[in-house]
Amino acid sequence: MSVRFKSQEFNSENNLPLMQSRDSMEKYHDDSYDASSEGSSHQSEIRSPLQTHWLFYLTLIMNGILTIVIFSLLIWISVIQKRNYDIFEHVPPYKGEIIHTPGIAPPLLGPEFQKHTEVFHRNESFMGEKTKAYPAWHEILHRARHGRVAFESRPGEFFGIGGYHELHCVWLLQQTIDKAINGVVPDEIEADHLYHCAEFLRQSVMCHADNTIERRFEGILGPFSANNTHVCGNWWALMDWADAHKYAGVYLNPTSKLPP
Repeated sequence: MSVRFKSQEFNSENNLPLMQSRDSMEKYHDDSYDASSEGSSHQSEIRSPLQTHWLFYLTLIMNGILTIVIFSLLIWISVIQKRNYDIFEHVPPYKGEIIHTPGIAPPLLGPEFQKHTEVFHRNESFMGEKTKAYPAWHEILHRARHGRVAFESRPGEFFGIGGYHELHCVWLLQQTIDKAINGVVPDEIEADHLYHCAEFLRQSVMCHADNTIERRFEGILGPFSANNTHVCGNWWALMDWADAHKYAGVYLNPTSKLPP
């Protein structure tokens, strides 16, 4: 009677069955993996606060640099804009109803003051011979050194004011009438200046296109006594502004014929 024994494979090193040895090795590797995973997780938990602080400070530094760059750009832009436009920075944007003519530069405007209504009356103090009318004209013509203004952003330059230029031309024409009454004939330079003023006033009057409806009554010569009300700008406020920006440099205008 023969007895068959079930053969088993043995591990030659520790005399253990081979399958049992393999199971032990797999368990060992699993335990080693778990241990290493726990160690890695523990190390990550140790490094995590340091990484968090590092990222926080890096973000803070980058935000600071970005803020400085943005503020620097804003300051630079404001300086550039002020350098080019600060002369007229107080002027509001053009009104929507203004139609700009293509191909010409936009106007350079001073401040716009509140308009008011005023009745035109005959003022004898501005009429008549030079000796009589001089005091009244002198008061308004010598504001802001004959209407010359200057600005710190444009050193060495000066500008005029349109309204003052117009008033200067009216004064010049009045003095020409006074001279003509006394038989004084203007020379060539004076005559050219008079023609210039007449043409300048024509363009200015047509440009402003005063739309006041003037009433006239029988027996009244001209509209002064008809109580016609006009819408007027604030001349004195404009001159106060001009005085605040008065040009104090040297200028030459030999044909101005303004009162001394």
